[in-house]
Amino acid sequence: RQGGWISMLQAPCRTMMHPVSSPHPLREVVRCQVAVGLPVRAMTIKLERPAGTKKRSIEEQLKKLKESQEGTASEDTGDATAKSRDGAKGGTMTLAMRLSQSLKDPLRSKDFLGQVSKGDIQVECHHHSKFMWLKNPRGLLSEDAVSNLSELIQISDTNWYERFGVLKGGEVAFCGGSDSRVLAAMGLAAPEGPCPQMEARRGKYELCYLIAKSPKPRIALMDGNCLGAGAGLVMAHHSVAPDREGKAGLEHYRVATDRTIFSLQHAHFLGMFPGFGLSYFLPKLKGHLGRYLALSGVRINGADCLFAGVATHFMAQHRVDRCFQAITQASADISEGQLKQILDDHTTTTLNKEFRSYLQPPSFYQRYAMSSPAEATHLEANFDAINRCFGAGTVEEMMGLLEAEGSEWAATTLSNIRRMAPTALQVTFRLLRQGSSRSLEEALRTEWRLARRFYSHPDFFEAVRAFEIDKDGAPKWAPAPSPDEVNKMFAPMSEAVCRPLELSQQHLNAAANSTFKKGEMRV
Repeated sequence: RQGGWISMLQAPCRTMMHPVSSPHPLREVVRCQVAVGLPVRAMTIKLERPAGTKKRSIEEQLKKLKESQEGTASEDTGDATAKSRDGAKGGTMTLAMRLSQSLKDPLRSKDFLGQVSKGDIQVECHHHSKFMWLKNPRGLLSEDAVSNLSELIQISDTNWYERFGVLKGGEVAFCGGSDSRVLAAMGLAAPEGPCPQMEARRGKYELCYLIAKSPKPRIALMDGNCLGAGAGLVMAHHSVAPDREGKAGLEHYRVATDRTIFSLQHAHFLGMFPGFGLSYFLPKLKGHLGRYLALSGVRINGADCLFAGVATHFMAQHRVDRCFQAITQASADISEGQLKQILDDHTTTTLNKEFRSYLQPPSFYQRYAMSSPAEATHLEANFDAINRCFGAGTVEEMMGLLEAEGSEWAATTLSNIRRMAPTALQVTFRLLRQGSSRSLEEALRTEWRLARRFYSHPDFFEAVRAFEIDKDGAPKWAPAPSPDEVNKMFAPMSEAVCRPLELSQQHLNAAANSTFKKGEMRV
């Protein structure tokens, strides 16, 4: 120490050239340096002031030093990589800077790049993917969350370095859908007038289309409740059949866990029908299980999800973290086959039958749903009976077959179906029959027209009153519709009454025609 100067090396304090004994001013320098967040890098600081000047505390000197470093960093117009190498000028790297360095430096290719927030969505960025989840613990889908998810998926689709994407949902539930009371509060829409509920639902339909048609593999981690629109988000991670041009959809993945609960009870008990593309995806399940899930409102666990085809993989809770750790540590050029292999390697056939109950279940779950989630072998044990009864050509025939079964399962199922709104029952049955032979776009547009007509029908509003507001559990449904009335529900509508969905992938065309080059990053 000569002339009041101390040189601090980048190494820890114990390896400095000067031995540090206690008490010593240098130890206080190191302690305060860590306290204010300064990087321990090669630098020189002056501990003493010339005679006649005002003395400053060590904390004040370090604060001033940090401010001067930040000022120097802001004036530096060099590239992000140069900044990150120079600790004295780099400061804290932004996410874009970390991403740029990771992609350019193969030694850092497996680094975690950081987290960013976009409204109600939290995004975890890696060198080859994005992991997205909802900040809302129950995974409720707000309009803001839907809009941000759509934007993130469009960016991900066109980012050259992203190989796949992961949607993890909320902390407690994958996705609990939307709050039906908000939609009901908008009021009964006139048949030919404006319908505010439609604009609130538009983003969810278009989001499901974006996911299903994504040119990159997408993984849905079904950890917790998958209800309502959440069931639609899960099933959107489903491979899409070849279109008229012969282009087949990419293989997406749905990972169920021992906390998974999948149900269409929102549509079943609230006088509605399965939307968000479910009329296309449910008929693709094994046998007639899709029709059974929609009409009975049964809850199924992760094991039954795997059996039915709702999930592509089942993992016990302790395997999930290891699986996604292996995925994040994969090379930047991971292929679709390698991604699937990692999922396959962590899939387990040992099913944990302990399930966590709902924290605050809606009233109609408590009143009408099974007292506990379906047993792990529920669908498998009743598979033959489900195919016999739900393969019927009409609702009346299906009800007769259930009565003839004479089993406890058939009696419970029949009781649940009879609690369903008559209009919703007839429409759902026909919708799923049509969905088995239609494209995803046709199914979504049919559901869209039906949703517009259902918001001009009293059943939905009566269901919200009975199950969510008054909670008397005694809805007064409208009378059963005639065949002609059901036909009118499926009839085309003018664009003035129901503005069509925008089902397109224009973001892919825009990216192909842009000047966006490999090496540029968007996060």
